[in-house]
Amino acid sequence: MSSAVSILQKSLFEYKYNLPADQVEKLETYIKELLKWNKAYNLTGFKTEQEMVNKNVIDSLSVSEFLIGNSVLDVGTGAGFPGLPLAIVNPKKTFTLLDSSQKRIAFLRNLITLLGINNVNLVCSRVEDFTGSFTSITSRAFASLEKMLVLTGHLCDENGCFLAMKGKLDKEEITNIPKGFVVDKTLFLDSLVKLGERHLVVVRKTINKE
Repeated sequence: MSSAVSILQKSLFEYKYNLPADQVEKLETYIKELLKWNKAYNLTGFKTEQEMVNKNVIDSLSVSEFLIGNSVLDVGTGAGFPGLPLAIVNPKKTFTLLDSSQKRIAFLRNLITLLGINNVNLVCSRVEDFTGSFTSITSRAFASLEKMLVLTGHLCDENGCFLAMKGKLDKEEITNIPKGFVVDKTLFLDSLVKLGERHLVVVRKTINKE
């Protein structure tokens, strides 16, 4: 490290994340590998270590407390956000990271081997072609809320939830969700105010009782 305390460690302290040393080490390795691979494969639009730490890792960790159950699907995971940081800090939950890009999945496959993570499954597929049942489905910059629910509705357990990470909240997007779903709550993530406007939309399926 170039200094006594890494950028990641400083940000974890600033945002009040008290993580075990082994998890911090894994997250640091993640950022290091992402910086290296990003030069050749353009995996994320954030180019500096500070941006990757705050706008990828810290942003991802903000939804950890809202996960339901032990099976999590991260749709359109890209370079692994939010799914991989969440998997690192939730080792007892199983995470499936789904993306249609082979180069992103190749990066993630190399990374989880390097980190020795055993609670992550990688899937290279379009979401509409994928099957399974999950108690939490996360997405960040994947699609509009409506499109996310239409494409992933068949993958969510009836008692599970959808966690859609958003910047500025679009009220029209909230009111126009498809039939069969209900917005459980919308949360302004005020702890992330330094990163810009951040919201979390929690959606559940409606259960028809006839």
